[in-house]
Amino acid sequence: MTAGKDSGNYSCRPLIGLSTHGIAHAEGFSIPAEYVQAVLRAGGLPLLLPAAPVDPVASWIETIKGLVLIGGGDIEPARYGCDVHDTIYKLDTDRDTCDFALARQGLFDRLVTVAGGG
Repeated sequence: MTAGKDSGNYSCRPLIGLSTHGIAHAEGFSIPAEYVQAVLRAGGLPLLLPAAPVDPVASWIETIKGLVLIGGGDIEPARYGCDVHDTIYKLDTDRDTCDFALARQGLFDRLVTVAGGG
């Protein structure tokens, strides 16, 4: 079987977690289709991880074989000791909290992690 081809046996394909845009600037969780399509083409099964309280993060990390932190809005400047300025956009505290927890737990568990740019 070549990567990305549907073999009909999904249990052999790795489950890849994808972070999502939060609901601070939209009515639902979202993700650009290109991220999902790339995971499918590479032979993985995408699992969307909605920006949520930190509670489910450990369970997600135990379940997935890889993690993609998608790009998007800016990180809250207070997280790295700076002030908000005119070029900062789409701040989402819930998403930042979730993405940082995913990154921390993924690194701790040595999970393959890719971070996208926005």
